Amino acid sequence: MVLPKVKVLVALERMYNQGRMNGELRGRSFIEGAKMLISSKQNRQVKEWRSLKRSEEARRSGKVLFEGAHPVLQALDHQGMVEKIIVCPELARPETALLVRKRASTSGADLVEVSQEVFDSITDRDGPSGIAAVARLKIGTLNDFIPIPASDRTRELYIALWQIESPGNLGTIIRTANAFAARGVILGGDCVDPYNSKTVKASMGAIFHTQLAHVQDLDALTNWSRKFGCHLIGTSAHGEQIVPNEWEPGFPLMLLFGSEGSGLPAEAASLVDGMVRIPMYGVNTSLNLSSAVAILAYLAFCSG
Repeated sequence: MVLPKVKVLVALERMYNQGRMNGELRGRSFIEGAKMLISSKQNRQVKEWRSLKRSEEARRSGKVLFEGAHPVLQALDHQGMVEKIIVCPELARPETALLVRKRASTSGADLVEVSQEVFDSITDRDGPSGIAAVARLKIGTLNDFIPIPASDRTRELYIALWQIESPGNLGTIIRTANAFAARGVILGGDCVDPYNSKTVKASMGAIFHTQLAHVQDLDALTNWSRKFGCHLIGTSAHGEQIVPNEWEPGFPLMLLFGSEGSGLPAEAASLVDGMVRIPMYGVNTSLNLSSAVAILAYLAFCSG
C-alpha cells in the first residue's frame, strides 16, 4: 500500500522528533549523502565558517555564510554558487532537510551535518532553522554591466544606493530590485557591506540572482549613467512631488537613494537629471529607505 505524501511526512517527522528527544540523532547522520556529523567547535571547517561572520574575512575570501532554508534553496538555484550546505539534524525540519539534500545532489555542493552546539556557534539568529550554507558572492564594478540592445531598454532599471548603513535595508532593497527586474544594484561610497550575513538573509536569496557593483564616488556614477544614456533620478524630501499615476521617469533609468539618516549629499542635486519625492499624506514626513525604494521601483516599473 502506498501512503499519501502528507502521511509519510507526518510519520517521518514523528520519528525524527522522537529520535531528537531520545538523543539518538546526536553523532550520527540523519540525511543520506551527508558527510559525518561534526560535533566539535574546534573543527577546522567550523573555524573557517565562523571566520566568515567577520565582514573583512568574507570580503577577502569572496564568500558568505548565511542561515535559513529559503535563502539556501534560492542560492542553490544559481548553479555552482553554493560550496557547502550545513544541516543540523536536531534543528532542521525533516522534510526541509530532505528537500535541501535533493537540491544539493544536483548542484554539486557538499552537504555536511553538524551538532546543535556547532550550528549555534556559526549563526547569530534566535530560533535557527538548522539549515545554513557557504556561497560565493561577487561584487563587481560599473564596467561589468554589459550594454544591451536599444530594443530591450524599455524597462532597464538600476537601483543606486549612496552610503546606506543598514544591512537589513540593503538585503530588502536587493530583494525588491530583483522583484522588479532591475539589472543591478549599485553600492556607492562607504556603503554597508553586502557580505554581512544579515544582508544575505534579508535578501531571501535574491542577492545571488542580482548583479551588484560598487562605485567610489558620485562623479563616476553620473559619468557612467550619461555614457550609457540613463536617466539619473535622485530622491529628496525637497524634490518634486511625483503624481503616482502620471509619473513617467523614462528608461533606461537609474534611481539614486541616499543614506537612512542624511539622504543624498548636497552636490548630488547638480549631478542628477532630477530630484523627486514620494507624496506623504500623514503626520510622518519620511519613509523607511527600503519602503521608499519599493514604491519608486514599482511606479517606475508600471510606467514602462
